[in-house]
Amino acid sequence: MYRIGKIIPIAIPTNNFGNQEPGNVLEINQYYNKKFKVTFPIVDKTDISHDFFKTFGTPTWNFNKWLFNKEHNLIMKFDSNVEPKEISTYV
Repeated sequence: MYRIGKIIPIAIPTNNFGNQEPGNVLEINQYYNKKFKVTFPIVDKTDISHDFFKTFGTPTWNFNKWLFNKEHNLIMKFDSNVEPKEISTYV
């Protein structure tokens, strides 16, 4: 869906879950690119106390997903056990 322009994923790394994101933003970007071949935007590492999470829901673990429409309104939050392909029914 990203490759055809239907969605724009944005990674929001945190180090709040088992210290899985200990690096700085450059190290995290390099790791994502090497391990997952990520080509979408990765924002600076943040903490789960950030206003984004207060507003749209605190993640329960890594790889939570938030789906917004073109007007930037939240459609739904998905837990980490939901595969990205399952979200396509909401797009």
